[in-house]
Amino acid sequence: MWKYVVAFIVIFGLSVYVSWQTQRTADQGTQQTTQTSSGATASNAQDNHVQQDVKNPKRDTPFWFRFFTWHEGVTAWAILLTLLAIAEQTQQTRNAAEAGLDSANAARLNAQSLVNSERPWLIAEAVKNSQMPHFYEIQITNCGRTPARFISGDAAHNFVERPDLLPVPPIYSSPFTIPKQVLIATGKGFPIPHGYSIPHLLDIPEAANKTLIVYGRIIYEDTIIPNLTHETRWCFGYVPATREQITQPLPQALQALANEIQIPAHNMGGDFVLTGPNEYTKHT
Repeated sequence: MWKYVVAFIVIFGLSVYVSWQTQRTADQGTQQTTQTSSGATASNAQDNHVQQDVKNPKRDTPFWFRFFTWHEGVTAWAILLTLLAIAEQTQQTRNAAEAGLDSANAARLNAQSLVNSERPWLIAEAVKNSQMPHFYEIQITNCGRTPARFISGDAAHNFVERPDLLPVPPIYSSPFTIPKQVLIATGKGFPIPHGYSIPHLLDIPEAANKTLIVYGRIIYEDTIIPNLTHETRWCFGYVPATREQITQPLPQALQALANEIQIPAHNMGGDFVLTGPNEYTKHT
């Protein structure tokens, strides 16, 4: 802003100088005209010759004087400098607003990072039952730093030719009952009330040449921010083991069960792996 003030002072000074110089030239021209007129005794032709020799003060001044003449030149410069100052002030205001917005966004991100580091995070895992090797459960565990409040959940299974052929968006229509502990403390959790018996699921007709998919979701509340809900989704596909992967005999009970339902015993030596489209595995 100060540079425009300095520029205006300089232009104003030039205007004063130009006005003084113009007035001086005009005074000199008037004086010379008076002297010439008083000494003239000749004819009209000589008078005309004298008039032609009179100097025009505007014509004799440098051309750049007109840019600093009072008052048209100074007014034009003042308007131009004012517009430039307004434009620069507007730009500075915009820059300050953008800087303030960036600071606000940075503060918001820092606050969100702090909340995320302290909030509850419910994680779903497919785990094998230690008492029944052919039986799997979905275990929910709070891996966050604060308790979570259980709201609702869905869990189901399906058979598809390929996991990427699952319908999008997911269809959740198999709710499970609320666990005993509504408030899930840090490091604690619960299994989904119903599990998955691999031999029986692989024995049904629709399982032929297809992949067993277990999927679901759980919705819970944050205890840091009231009424803030989160969602954890999971999707696991069962991958049977090959004969080459079976390095040790299956437990006798599992082998007997495989013989009873007439499926290859090594099919029950597989495991669940995370699979499916992103819509089936996201966390919020």
